[in-house]
Amino acid sequence: MKPVLAGMVYGLFQGAQLLIMKAVGLSADPLVLSFSFLVVANLTLTAWISAAGHWPKIAAGWRRWPYWLIVGIFNSTLTYLTVAGVHLSGASLAGVLVRSDLIFGVLLGYLIFREEVRGGEISGGMMMLAGILCVTDISIKDLAHISIGHLYLLLAGLLLAVNALIIKYGLGMLWQPAVAWFNTATASVCLGLVLLLNGAWPGLSELAAPLALLGVLALGAKESLGLLAYYYALASFPAWIARSFSLLAPLVAIGGGWLIFGEIMTTRQIAGTILAISGMIVLHYFRSRRLFSAGGQFTKETTRNFLPSR
Repeated sequence: MKPVLAGMVYGLFQGAQLLIMKAVGLSADPLVLSFSFLVVANLTLTAWISAAGHWPKIAAGWRRWPYWLIVGIFNSTLTYLTVAGVHLSGASLAGVLVRSDLIFGVLLGYLIFREEVRGGEISGGMMMLAGILCVTDISIKDLAHISIGHLYLLLAGLLLAVNALIIKYGLGMLWQPAVAWFNTATASVCLGLVLLLNGAWPGLSELAAPLALLGVLALGAKESLGLLAYYYALASFPAWIARSFSLLAPLVAIGGGWLIFGEIMTTRQIAGTILAISGMIVLHYFRSRRLFSAGGQFTKETTRNFLPSR
């Protein structure tokens, strides 16, 4: 698929995802939200398969339906726990979506351009998400006690670790190329949510940080050290400096990840990066225009839920 067409297809389905999320409402049942995630994921996957001409490979893969069933159950459980955890813990679901959307852009960009996603690149994407969360000053520190939402998110973190082990040690039949982007993107979002909880509740930081790093450690010690150093370096910046670099954070994090891991950026990877940055600019535009209201109507009214949490 040509890069321009790939960007158009991706933008179309990401726009549909935001509209679906607003249509069901931010306070809707987590199961409905999870279903909308899966619907958009399947539509996007279908578009990619059709455009890339992978129908024969996918048709052959369906003969191994038991493995696809296991992967489907895993994805559904992980998505449900993530969305329900955000919903029940009181965080802004739209705020998380705005930031995690960059991870989807990068990873889907890699696969559209038929670039293999290696451990260093996955960790670089995770590092990017952690950097964005830090420099935009996103937190849910107003939570005074642990809740069922926290437990959901911590369980999602455990599933992240399992997912990373699958990537690292290659349970090959569970790791089909057609579902790789969705698995990895969901795991990256879970890592970001666990990092969000770091410091939100007394004692939780001691539990959440090792839990998040457990999944990254499965990808290699070098990537883990890079993530840890970058995360805490950004966290130590004064707030006004951090916010002033918020637009540059994805580019800095992606480039830094590849440089730290000693990986050379190919043309396809650069194209994927540009696609992700373009998506961020579009999302910032919609946020600034305040086109969505909290009730799901397409209006020009201000909505707190669609803006970053402070």
